[in-house]
Amino acid sequence: MRIHFQALAKELAARGHRVVLIFDPQGKKLPDEIFDLTLPVYSWPTPRFRSITRVPFFIHLIKKYRPDCLIANFEVTNLMMRIGWLMRIPCRIAWIHSVKKQYSIDHNGSPHKYHLEPFGRRLVFKAATHITAVSRDSCEDTYRCLGGPRKKYKALYLSCPERDDTGYRPDPDGAIGMRLICPGRLVPSKGQEVLIRAAVILSKKYKNLKIEFAGNGPLRKELELLVKKLALSEVCFFTGMIGHEETIQKMAASYATVVPSLADAMPLVMAESFSVGTPVVGSNVNGIPEAVSDGLNGFLFPPGDAEALAQKIDLLLSNPVLRKSMKAASLRIFRERFSQKAIIPEQAAWFEEITSHAKSYGKISD
Repeated sequence: MRIHFQALAKELAARGHRVVLIFDPQGKKLPDEIFDLTLPVYSWPTPRFRSITRVPFFIHLIKKYRPDCLIANFEVTNLMMRIGWLMRIPCRIAWIHSVKKQYSIDHNGSPHKYHLEPFGRRLVFKAATHITAVSRDSCEDTYRCLGGPRKKYKALYLSCPERDDTGYRPDPDGAIGMRLICPGRLVPSKGQEVLIRAAVILSKKYKNLKIEFAGNGPLRKELELLVKKLALSEVCFFTGMIGHEETIQKMAASYATVVPSLADAMPLVMAESFSVGTPVVGSNVNGIPEAVSDGLNGFLFPPGDAEALAQKIDLLLSNPVLRKSMKAASLRIFRERFSQKAIIPEQAAWFEEITSHAKSYGKISD
């Protein structure tokens, strides 16, 4: 996601706009490439998103740069929208990366907090002049939850850069392993358990099947125990958090990227997979079918259906001609719909348009 906003910032700066970036490094050092943009770059000063110490920091930046537009993502949306409204920033954009059902599935706190969340979100997003979402489905989902004028909502896909040939390829005959990769946070909504149960079926036919789960999360121990219980320790393995470039290389060397989510707005891993020509087998839920055309650049299956998932993966593993055509389609669809060349100029033009009409959006919306 960071790469998309870096590219958007670079494009807006090239068009003559002053752009300031604020990142949350989450205790890590920011990549050097960020500072190569020659734009002002800041880090949120505390590790806790809701810490009161972030308020004076953000107010100071607003006073220093006097922006016409704020773009907020994830947990800092609350702070940025409220302060932006109080300080009368003309354009205040909340960018949504999830759907309500994801929150419902993954929520493990007080049920009272869950029921109060929509009310809290309405208060925050009431202060936004625009609400953008990473898929059309997520946009509609947010509109149903929050309401307000339709013109306030817009779907904007995230993008990835086009890549030179990585040099990594799936093993053509599977002699050293027919590899699949399932990148993502290990939480209930991501549905990794469905893929593990599908592996029980697939491993009976493909003795050299290898499935890599790349990512960490609260379900890791539970999923590892399930793998052991189902005698899949030679098939499924967990690599934890790995670097972005390493993930891309592993995708390029895989027969498919599997996205078995039970609910998901639009996983960016799909665009990343297409960028190296690797098809996606994903759940037919929320924003996933906006990227995956069944039988063209991957397959869709009913969410939660391990048997259907196994059948779709079997079709892919058993047919090299199909894999070749899906590789070509994945690259073509990526370039047309998810590459930075296709998306970034269009989004930059939209930001210019709404900022030019900022005065008409300056008041708080109902």
